[in-house]
Amino acid sequence: MEKRINIGRDLICDIDIGTKLSIKIEDIALPITSSFVGMEKGEYFILKQPSPFSTIKPKLFPGNQLIVKYLSNGMIYVFASNIIETLSKPIRVVILEYPARVIERKLRSEDRAGCSLAAGIVFKGTPKNVVIRDINMTGCRITVTYKPSEKNHIAKKSDALKISIRLPGTSRDIMIAGIVRNVQKKGLSVSYGVQFDTVPVDVQDSIKNYIATIQI
Repeated sequence: MEKRINIGRDLICDIDIGTKLSIKIEDIALPITSSFVGMEKGEYFILKQPSPFSTIKPKLFPGNQLIVKYLSNGMIYVFASNIIETLSKPIRVVILEYPARVIERKLRSEDRAGCSLAAGIVFKGTPKNVVIRDINMTGCRITVTYKPSEKNHIAKKSDALKISIRLPGTSRDIMIAGIVRNVQKKGLSVSYGVQFDTVPVDVQDSIKNYIATIQI
């Protein structure tokens, strides 16, 4: 369920400095990321200069609207706001109007987010490029096409494998151990439903942040 808050200047944004933000701008299809810098309640909301800056710079003019999404304390928050000013000196930031309304929704561990992420798996010591088609906090669905010579490398139900992935907005690959829970085959095209094994806390946070950016 969504909870809509519309209390104007009395609205309190639940967010910590440094929180990762996902930004949407009209006519820009690329993923845009930023981070929270600070705010004055009821006055303005400041974020770090978004990336990729060179692509979106023409859109960062006063009055243009941004859609901002972020994750805080297990909740996804989304709001629309107009740009007050974009600064390059003395610091590179974008100043937004303080939001008048925020959409709030709880991020559930079973929420499955559709995606198309290049990744890799390692099965029986052999690496293979794959695509992740959806993901949540407990697992993901992977699609992969094998060569005729790779038939013996197709995993079966209950097999263990490792997944290597670099989530958008992160700077390093993460490795997650998983168990194959179901297999769907059509010729040499295979779809795996994978349940994650033990996932480190920092990796859990990265997955949560990614899901938050593509939901709602």
